[in-house]
Amino acid sequence: MGGIPAGAHSRIRILGIAPARSGGGTNEEAMSDSNAGNGASDWNGAELVGVRVAVLGCGALGSALALELAAAGAVPILWSRTAGRAQALLTRLEGEGEVAGSAEIAIEDAELVLLAVADDALPGFAEELAAGLSAAAASERAPAGRAVLHLNGLRGPAVLEPLAKLGVPVGKAHPLLAVPPESGAPRTGRFRGASFAIAGDPEALGWARRLCGAFGARVLELQGDAEEASARLHAAASLVSGGLVALFDLALEAAGDRGAREPLLALVRSTLENLEETAPSEALTGAIARGSLRTVDRHLQVLDPPARAAYRTLGLRMLELARERGAGKGADALALARLLGA
Repeated sequence: MGGIPAGAHSRIRILGIAPARSGGGTNEEAMSDSNAGNGASDWNGAELVGVRVAVLGCGALGSALALELAAAGAVPILWSRTAGRAQALLTRLEGEGEVAGSAEIAIEDAELVLLAVADDALPGFAEELAAGLSAAAASERAPAGRAVLHLNGLRGPAVLEPLAKLGVPVGKAHPLLAVPPESGAPRTGRFRGASFAIAGDPEALGWARRLCGAFGARVLELQGDAEEASARLHAAASLVSGGLVALFDLALEAAGDRGAREPLLALVRSTLENLEETAPSEALTGAIARGSLRTVDRHLQVLDPPARAAYRTLGLRMLELARERGAGKGADALALARLLGA
């Protein structure tokens, strides 16, 4: 079925909630032990107290992280290309942080640097930072002891190679969490129980784990080919997050009545509860799972073309899941497959 194959080239290791740590570096045995139980108490909000963290980029994710960092006792140093955005975020932080006039100033005395810039801007931005650090080194102004983590889902640590060549510990820490554009009152605790996909140099990994420890987040360590593992995991996350939103919107249209929103949301929640408790093949319900040919045929008749196309594509996958648990076989299954366009 779906997900990242556990092969030699790209795999993930689920390590549970990150335990409290006193510094950078790695501790594989301790992290493996954190998988015992639910790990709900294996976090330490004091992990980052007093740590100066540069947050470069103050969009939705950068803002959410800055709020969480301030709540954890860190000192966020904010910078954004968009005029006024960093200052507006500092206001939301109620002054618990600083605004830097440039990215170079932001990282001058930061112990940890988080890159929360747009996907396509990341490669060029890494080169800009490397150039700035090279110039600082030439004038003996280059700060030491910092690590740089990008928050991008698609890319692995290799995008930060210009910084790695300067001896800077680099890595990634991508939260698998749906973070919408900010509105309303500041919110903290957003990352509690969420998972961060991490990869990189040992020192950078140590900082990523400290970040997770402070937030009460889970660690997914990308091993082997971190570039391919990142791309696969990000594609999977897009399917299940943005894809779910798009599918829900199609379902609302199909229902033809916006009063169906709450009932459909309740149905989604019950489906997710089933998925938490059992495998997808066992969680599957509905007409295709029952092999109800006439019901499926009627569904296809009433759906508009976009929803009908989605129904057929997903229906074939549902038929595969039904076969996994011993259903979806025989003449009815063949007729269903033909109806769905196989």
